Amino acid sequence: MDIRKQLLSTHSKENTTRIVAWIGHDPARFAALITCMRSEEQILVQRASWVLCDTGCIHPQLLSPYMEELLGWVQRPVHPALQRNLLKPIAESKHLFDDEEIEGKLVSICFDLLLNPAILPAAQVHAMQCIANRLHNYPDLAIELAAILEEGIQHAEAAYASRAKRLLKQIRKGHMETNRKI
Repeated sequence: MDIRKQLLSTHSKENTTRIVAWIGHDPARFAALITCMRSEEQILVQRASWVLCDTGCIHPQLLSPYMEELLGWVQRPVHPALQRNLLKPIAESKHLFDDEEIEGKLVSICFDLLLNPAILPAAQVHAMQCIANRLHNYPDLAIELAAILEEGIQHAEAAYASRAKRLLKQIRKGHMETNRKI
């Protein structure tokens, strides 16, 4: 399959599913997708990011060699869908990181996204989940995350508020079990 040509042929769930199936768990085919992500063509990057999201949710191990590059794209998206599509598979996979430096960079980026009111709620939901998934390794972040979520709920859209409330409940439960209070 000429992945670039297929991505540009149509923007649909059916086409995305076809490309995801073609990539499967093949690192070489996933590398071809990453090449499309590096393009200057905004429409190609947008469509490739949807495929990356779906592929990464099914085969998160394919993301690992590209984590630093993915985080760069999250920080400087060429299309609004990029942040959502790149953070979703990271948020859904709790065990992607072997490198503490990259994991620290992810957490920092996610906090920045949560504090920026211009970021779309879907991206913020995945950002808060990325942080929450790392609280077992970095429990001190729970206090900071809880404060940001409590503040954000005040003016949040439904998706943000729903996930924030669920995470706050989990954070409080976890801290009550260890006799720490938020």
